[in-house]
Amino acid sequence: MVNSIYSKNLPAHENPIPHAAKVNNLIMSSAISGKDKNTGLYSPEKESQIKIAFKYFRELLASCNCSPQDVIKIDMFFQDKNDRTLVNKFWEETYPNINLRPARHSHQSVLPKGCIFQITFTALKKD
Repeated sequence: MVNSIYSKNLPAHENPIPHAAKVNNLIMSSAISGKDKNTGLYSPEKESQIKIAFKYFRELLASCNCSPQDVIKIDMFFQDKNDRTLVNKFWEETYPNINLRPARHSHQSVLPKGCIFQITFTALKKD
């Protein structure tokens, strides 16, 4: 049976969906963006949005009793795929050991107005 996961540390979605869902030890997230939780707005600065999205990514993992090392795959959605290079700084901070990084796939996507970047992840929680 699926269990919905909501984190008080992330902004609520505009649609009636959880931040993540769990079945047994498998956790899959909904989209995580860099929208400021307090203002409900996206920063016009791309790096700021990406930094916030990675912060929410780590906070959602913690809400699931997981760490970045429990993540199997991350999908990244870009308004402009040329922004992939802006992500690498936060990627390397989150995963400094090149031998302990999850799979990563970048997609160009139509995103909400003002949003330049979203993350989804699949994680396998340890027993």
